[in-house]
Amino acid sequence: MTIWILALLLLASVAAMGYRQGAVRVAFSLGGILMGSILALPLARLIKPLVSICGVQSPVLLWLLPPCVVFLLVLTVFKAGGFMVHQKVEVFQKYHNGELRLALWERLSRRLGLCLGLLNGSIYLVLLSLLVFLLSYWTYQISAGEAESKGVRLLNRLGADLQASGLNRVARAVDRTPGAVYDAADAIGLIYHNDLLEARLARYPAFLGLGERAEFKDIAGDAQFAELRQKQVPLFELLDHPKTQAILNNPDVFKLVCDTVAANLADLTNYLQTGKSAKYDAEPVLGRWDFDVSGAILLLRKNNPKISSQEMQRYRNWVGQSFAKATLLATTENQVFLKDFPNLKGGSGASGWRNLHGEWKNTDGNYTFSYNDEGKSQEVSATVQGDRLSVITPLLTLVFQRED
Repeated sequence: MTIWILALLLLASVAAMGYRQGAVRVAFSLGGILMGSILALPLARLIKPLVSICGVQSPVLLWLLPPCVVFLLVLTVFKAGGFMVHQKVEVFQKYHNGELRLALWERLSRRLGLCLGLLNGSIYLVLLSLLVFLLSYWTYQISAGEAESKGVRLLNRLGADLQASGLNRVARAVDRTPGAVYDAADAIGLIYHNDLLEARLARYPAFLGLGERAEFKDIAGDAQFAELRQKQVPLFELLDHPKTQAILNNPDVFKLVCDTVAANLADLTNYLQTGKSAKYDAEPVLGRWDFDVSGAILLLRKNNPKISSQEMQRYRNWVGQSFAKATLLATTENQVFLKDFPNLKGGSGASGWRNLHGEWKNTDGNYTFSYNDEGKSQEVSATVQGDRLSVITPLLTLVFQRED
């Protein structure tokens, strides 16, 4: 197995190095490994800005490199200290003791160094197992099979061997990574391997506001990106796409996405699997709504039972032409967007359509939409009954159906 071959090579090389360097230097290395492991995560946030200044922009590398840099810096300091102490001990043994004592010391130092080297190698193996476990958990979830690069396939193989050998339990025992990191990998893997879940993801209430940002509109409307997604190319190829890079390289947008996902991760995973949101289903107005032409006509007939067939036909034609593309979007930030809404005062046609943006408020189940229309503050009431949203305006009642 790959992981056992790697373990044997690691232990053998570190033990041989320990035999060559001697007990003093290897003992200091042991201290450096332990101290570096302890300080890697706490001090990583201090190193992260420096790594970013050096030109590293990838979120994955910005998350992975700082702890490794801290570990190597601490280990280097201890190794340097060990080298100086080793020099002093060697000089003392060489010039202040006899040849017999020097020979005995060298034999003891080498044998003890070999033992300590094996201990160091064991710790390195645990840390390496942790790194492989953490990285392979992500790459295995989003693997594109044979289309993946050799490096990713090797990492997946190491992860599978780690699981088969039982070393994954060792890695988990020392792992201090928040569980949300693994939950995020599960969610991304679920979406990556199920194209149909993308539509459900776009309807998740917490993401509705993000969908209105220009960066996400661009990526949603990019035909090349959609084609790559349908082919299920490796995720890293999707991340290298210019539209994706525009999001990843924008710190504010990327932070907003991360914060939104982190705050809703458990609910998001459940929503992807069941289509139900325990967190947001209690607020029925949230979501995308399409104008319901048939519902508006039925409501008019219900409210005006004596309306003539000629008037009904004119109303049907007018509603069908004017509101066919009208949609309403209510987000978790209490924002409401009314799109392709006809300008009832400006006539028909494309020039009479506009987009309105406002806020919604819930008062004991009764909703109020506030928005600015041509410089004037307007306020309308709305009600939600199941999958139907009725917005009562001074001119008519708008009926919307929840988007499937």
